[in-house]
Amino acid sequence: LRIEEAGLQVKVSNAQADPVIQAALETERQTQTDANTSLVNLQDNAEPLRKSRQKIQGEFEDIERQINDGEIAVEKIEEELNKLLAADNAGEDTLLGFLRRNKPGWGADIGRLVSEETLLRTDLSPIVGAGDDLYGIGITLDRLEAGRFTSEENLQQAIKLVRGKLQKKGGEVEEDKKSLAKKKDDLDTARKAVAEHEAAIAVAKNAKSAADQKVLAADKRMAESKQLAIARAEAKLKSCREILVVAKEAV
Repeated sequence: LRIEEAGLQVKVSNAQADPVIQAALETERQTQTDANTSLVNLQDNAEPLRKSRQKIQGEFEDIERQINDGEIAVEKIEEELNKLLAADNAGEDTLLGFLRRNKPGWGADIGRLVSEETLLRTDLSPIVGAGDDLYGIGITLDRLEAGRFTSEENLQQAIKLVRGKLQKKGGEVEEDKKSLAKKKDDLDTARKAVAEHEAAIAVAKNAKSAADQKVLAADKRMAESKQLAIARAEAKLKSCREILVVAKEAV
């Protein structure tokens, strides 16, 4: 009986929970570790995806600004071309048309002094006067550059030049629009990747939270099982000691 008592004392001291419950706890802890690792990996990979999206977003906005600037430039070039074409087809109601019809060689004098805008006006009621001076004064006109409207050659060269600029700038804008469409696809892909990754992080957080709760529950079951094992061992030890007492009294 003494040997049995000693053995039961050891069992009380070394009481263990049910092996099935211990195995379940280890499984839950492994699941918790895996969930935590998965979440950390996802979180580590989130920043590069966000930076990539921001970079593409910046490039997209740069192209948008470039297109906007290009379209403004095209409008200005078109205005310039329209002015040149108006000069090329100027009617007699314009100062330019009047001069062409009534003032031979006007480009050598008047054409060096009067602005293009003035030459295209239709409200000046021009008439041919006497003399070659300018309101009673004379200046060295050769020092002044002849305007684009002063000769057919100058005008056609200007039209050709501006048309070339318009074609070039218009082509650049169209290429930029193609680049913008491609960049929009890249941006949509990057945004989708970030959204999907954030959704995966949310799922991983839920999985880790669930795993944490399961480990807590398994820990509780483990503690309860161990206490039950201790109680059973203590009950056997108590019974053994009671038998010892009876045996001593019987001697």
